[in-house]
Amino acid sequence: MTGPLQSLRIIDASQVMPGAIASMLLADHHADVVKVEPHGGTFFAHDLTRKAWDRGKRSVELDMEDPGERTELTRLIAGSDIFIHSLESTDAVRLGLDHATLARTKPGLIVCALQAYGDDTPLAGRPYGESLAAARLGLMIDKSSSFRPGPMYPGHPALHYGQAFLAVIGILAAVRARHRTGLGQLVEASLMDAMLAQSPMNNWWQEAGLSYIRTADAGATDRFGDTRLVTAMFECADGLFLQIHTGGPGGFRAAMDVLGFGDRIQQVEGPEMATPLNAEEYQIARVEIFDRMKTRRRDEWIPLFHAADVAALPVLQPAEILLDEQVEFVGQRIALADPDFGTIHQA
Repeated sequence: MTGPLQSLRIIDASQVMPGAIASMLLADHHADVVKVEPHGGTFFAHDLTRKAWDRGKRSVELDMEDPGERTELTRLIAGSDIFIHSLESTDAVRLGLDHATLARTKPGLIVCALQAYGDDTPLAGRPYGESLAAARLGLMIDKSSSFRPGPMYPGHPALHYGQAFLAVIGILAAVRARHRTGLGQLVEASLMDAMLAQSPMNNWWQEAGLSYIRTADAGATDRFGDTRLVTAMFECADGLFLQIHTGGPGGFRAAMDVLGFGDRIQQVEGPEMATPLNAEEYQIARVEIFDRMKTRRRDEWIPLFHAADVAALPVLQPAEILLDEQVEFVGQRIALADPDFGTIHQA
């Protein structure tokens, strides 16, 4: 079976997680990916994630700082369609690996540059680090929770995955454009791009009236503010966690009825989220709900919420994900034979 990208050859010399994920996704669709690593391998070399991120790729070890080995790299690039790197723009120019230099001899080449804040910006050249970008761009405030006051470090590398997805979209758009023009182009994807692409979907705020995020008097930020919406993880009586989401029609009222708060919640006309919470409802939805969820076990809450047509699912451990009945049903779990670890299951 052949994939839609089988005619594309990609040289991936990036040394960051989004580059590995982007080229993995392209390889999954049968692009010919050659991963360029320094001698001894990348910092992923001894990481189990490498078993997934580098699937379907070939690899070669080259030192980009060595003139002779850099010549071999440029030879590989000359025979490819796409070059992915995570060099700062000044380093790319110094090494002759920037798009302008490479395009002189191969006008159809597409170069994808992965950086923290992008080229030609006030923050260009700042250190690459998802945690740094997440702090600067407000992601940690967005993850504040009931477990303790203040920002919360996100457990999921959302900016890394977002940057990888933007890179893939940009690369494929550039491939499509090349069919019309015959020319390649520079594709840039930054951690800042990744956050801002998600932010309008997740955050909105105004000084007065209805806001998605509300800053409390103590300075803590409540993620859903005055919005008539509950979507959070709650600890149950057995110490297990449950995720609920009341965004469906009538979901907020139904959840409050299940939890025993229905007599304290006002009836609203029209879409629920168009009416802000009043002071008492805010106290219920943002404070009291956590203790109420601890009065029953998780397996007791789930059927009650489902009977009321409220979305509720268990919060699974990573080891449980590939055993989920939905993953099993759609056939996304695959088994790969690995020389070091035997059979590895991936999705």
